[in-house]
Amino acid sequence: MAQDLEEAQKVRAAINGALATIEYILARGDQTYFKLPEAQRMEELAPALVAMIIEQSRTRAAQSVSGRMGVLNYNVVTLTDLQDEIKRWADGVFPDRTAHGALCKLMLEEIPEFALDTKSEDEYADLVILILDIATLNGINVAAAVERKMEKNRRRTWEVNIRTGIMHHTNEENESE
Repeated sequence: MAQDLEEAQKVRAAINGALATIEYILARGDQTYFKLPEAQRMEELAPALVAMIIEQSRTRAAQSVSGRMGVLNYNVVTLTDLQDEIKRWADGVFPDRTAHGALCKLMLEEIPEFALDTKSEDEYADLVILILDIATLNGINVAAAVERKMEKNRRRTWEVNIRTGIMHHTNEENESE
């Protein structure tokens, strides 16, 4: 799964590069582009064409797999992509923010708001945005951390406290397996 996510990120980067190349070519105007020698034109277009071919084949493969599962999802966003997007936005809006300041906002403002309306999509989004930003500020790749933690959780035994309804693991010994 991690390898698939890495490949998806590489494809996304290639596509973004290809789009930037195409935008660059269009911004210069077709006349300038077509006055270039054919070899140079191909050199500029090759990454775009390769990226488009890769994306089309991946899309067809994803449609085939998800079609068998009964779900078709054209807009897959990885957790790492989301974390990167939040970082870009937050760096632009709050360039001097700190992990401590973001954590205080999370605990003092957003969690209480969420507690009052646990069905609000915006409140879920606020929590996720802040958690991912805090992780970024602390140098943590959340996708990788979640994968490692889920492996650990799968090795544990779990139960729910019947008095409180709180879930917790009941052992540590299975973690070394």
